[in-house]
Amino acid sequence: MNFVPSGICFYVSVALCWLTAEVDASWW
Repeated sequence: MNFVPSGICFYVSVALCWLTAEVDASWW
């Protein structure tokens, strides 16, 4: 089940990128 942690890391990084872009757009 090595694909689970890597998948979580992938989705977390994508979510962080998306959240950063959303915060960037809302604040600026």
